[in-house]
Amino acid sequence: MSSLSRIIRKLGEDELIIRATDPEDRRRQTVVIASAGQQITDDNLVLAPKIAGDFQHRLGADRFELLLDLLAELEQKKLNLINI
Repeated sequence: MSSLSRIIRKLGEDELIIRATDPEDRRRQTVVIASAGQQITDDNLVLAPKIAGDFQHRLGADRFELLLDLLAELEQKKLNLINI
């Protein structure tokens, strides 16, 4: 089982996400954040700028920008895979 599968399974067991199998393609699943998961996200939003600032301080401005660019690239590749 892949790391992602284990993480998804655990989040489902903890009722932080909701999983549903696509009725037309049983290999495909839809995953959405449950209200409990959204609450955790909302509760921690104030920490996000502090964490980002800490990363920027540790990495320096240039490497932090590179990190953001790489994360954006990964996000785009993920979206491209989803839309195949």
